[in-house]
Amino acid sequence: MSVTLDGNTLDDKKIIERTKVIYGEYAGWKNGAFASTTKVYGTTREWITECKEYGMTWASGTIVALQTILESGDTVTFTMSEPPHNISVSVKIKDITNMDIDMEAGRKSYTLLLAEVA
Repeated sequence: MSVTLDGNTLDDKKIIERTKVIYGEYAGWKNGAFASTTKVYGTTREWITECKEYGMTWASGTIVALQTILESGDTVTFTMSEPPHNISVSVKIKDITNMDIDMEAGRKSYTLLLAEVA
């Protein structure tokens, strides 16, 4: 499997994909009775990926570029090649968590939350 985020190749251990339904729920009178109504507006996808890096200085690590993108709020291209599930979509980095950095060993691991941009 090949995974890239705006040209940066991710060494990922695990990817979780989930679809979220965007909906509104409201209550009111309908046909003389009080009823709850749900309106679905669409769906969006999110990915959670656990990544790792080895043998890089902090300054040259992919995580530095990803933090810069997170702080700027820029939209980036997320691609995943795992036939038949090939994806190429625009996403925003919503969060970087679980950062574990061992500078002595040159190892970094972290979790990314990516959200599809409609």
